[in-house]
Amino acid sequence: MMLLGVAVILVIVIVAAWAKHTRDARRQWIKDLDLMGTWELDTSETDDAATSVRFTGNLDVGDFVLESAGEEISGTWKLAGTSLILTNEESEESEYEVRYFEHGIIGIDGPGREKQVFHKRVENIIPLRRRS
Repeated sequence: MMLLGVAVILVIVIVAAWAKHTRDARRQWIKDLDLMGTWELDTSETDDAATSVRFTGNLDVGDFVLESAGEEISGTWKLAGTSLILTNEESEESEYEVRYFEHGIIGIDGPGREKQVFHKRVENIIPLRRRS
């Protein structure tokens, strides 16, 4: 009976450690992604129209403005796993797979944006954090 209790406790400890590791890894991925700011489509190897998307909000949810070929779309965004879900003002959702390549470079793959690479625009605005 005692052996069964030890086994149950061991399983609980392993599951808790795995859950914490997974949560910490996700939090680090979101920080590394650093989505806030303006991203521009890499058009150096394609004939795609100049496209930029500006993300504001928190680390994993907020508002966006997408500008492409003289058209502007705005709405809300959120991260779900490695998917970026954009919901425009008409409540139409589009889901894209996000791939983090390195700081300032991401890939987006989904409807209308197949395997596109975006570079983060370097802006000379330094965000100041409030002291807690």
